[in-house]
Amino acid sequence: LFFGGLMMAYIFYRTAYPEAFVAASYHLDVKLGTINTVVLILSSLTMALAVHAAHDGNRRNINLFVIATMVLGAVFLVIKAYEYHHKWVEHLVPGSGFLFPVPDNAIGFESLQQHTHIFFLLYFTMTGLHATHMIIGQGGAECADDMFNACCMAGHHIGIPFRDDRFLRFGDRRACQMKSIQGLALVE
Repeated sequence: LFFGGLMMAYIFYRTAYPEAFVAASYHLDVKLGTINTVVLILSSLTMALAVHAAHDGNRRNINLFVIATMVLGAVFLVIKAYEYHHKWVEHLVPGSGFLFPVPDNAIGFESLQQHTHIFFLLYFTMTGLHATHMIIGQGGAECADDMFNACCMAGHHIGIPFRDDRFLRFGDRRACQMKSIQGLALVE
């Protein structure tokens, strides 16, 4: 729900200030963004495969796919750290030190500064929220009682849609022992 609100805010401001958002987007690394998108899609796949392996009772594959998901999550975090450092060096991190590179005498300088600031505020909030979920998922996996609990926790924190209960109805105690993950009721 919170992430959906952020997406709506992005759409609203993207529509309201298209020139600023286009200008700001030129300061994002398309290659790293593409790699991270592939990494996230692959991590969703490995998590889904881990859940499928749990359904089949294949403990070896559960371990394999959860570890693959965690490795992909770590790759995502390393790329994000690199991107964040680059934005820090360019003074594109929202706050008092934010300075979008436009000539001082440009028409609409102040407005462009404000609107690109909104872009980067949304960028850091949205990607930071996702990175935080990844970190929580990684930490939760290390604290879980068994690998399947880790599978469920890591999968939830990287955004696997557990909304469809057919993924959760395994018919025995191999399913998540936790009664809920962040308020999401699981089927035993």
